[in-house]
Amino acid sequence: PHHFAELKEMYDKQLAAYEYACKKLPIVSKNTRHGGPPRDLPTLKKFLEAGKRRRKQKKNKREFNELQKVVSSVAKEILALMKKELY
Repeated sequence: PHHFAELKEMYDKQLAAYEYACKKLPIVSKNTRHGGPPRDLPTLKKFLEAGKRRRKQKKNKREFNELQKVVSSVAKEILALMKKELY
């Protein structure tokens, strides 16, 4: 039951962000020439992000950049180990 409650809470937050974005910012999908809800995943992600508060947007961007740094450093380590293994 607690997993369902967490899932429902996440759903409610995304739905609120979607509704706020619909009121605030009519983004046009790449695949269509008219407004309305996005019809492709990248545009939907941008649309939902636009519906979040600025503080949350900045936090999400900061967390994403931190994760990208970690992924990049791990990828470099893996490449170094692979090169070491080949020679």
